[in-house]
Amino acid sequence: MPGKLKVKLEIDRSVTHSNKAVIIPLAQRDMVHWFLQGVDQHYERYAIGALQQLSREIAFFTVDQLAEPEKAEAIQEKLAKILEKKFVHIGGMLSDYKRLNFLEPVMEAAKSLPKLELPSLADAFVRLTSLRRRMSTDIETVGEPIDVAVVSKIDRFVWVRKRGYDDFN
Repeated sequence: MPGKLKVKLEIDRSVTHSNKAVIIPLAQRDMVHWFLQGVDQHYERYAIGALQQLSREIAFFTVDQLAEPEKAEAIQEKLAKILEKKFVHIGGMLSDYKRLNFLEPVMEAAKSLPKLELPSLADAFVRLTSLRRRMSTDIETVGEPIDVAVVSKIDRFVWVRKRGYDDFN
């Protein structure tokens, strides 16, 4: 079984002078995460865990084959610590790569979008999630109509498109 991912990308969710845009999915986050990070988060965790497991198994097998039996366990413990540090470092490198090549370009584009175009971006994320659910064996929990709101410092929370509770068309 693959190990657990020990590196997690934390995203500042505050809009400030230096952080001018935030994209926060409110419900099903997987497709938004995939779009912003460039990879499915479940796949990423699985792949990193599988690589950690493989590297441990190869290292321990090599030690078992080459080291004297009485020294093998001590060598394996040291090797496990070294591998853990390396995977934390590699996890940081992968996070930096995702941030520079996927997240930051999208956020830069989002910052420059006019406020009236932001609902289209939100709508596209929901439609992408809906399409993904329809094309998989997952339960389809996203669909039409799509309610969209914009939150801004001046206008606060404003519904751009919202279906009324009595409107079932």
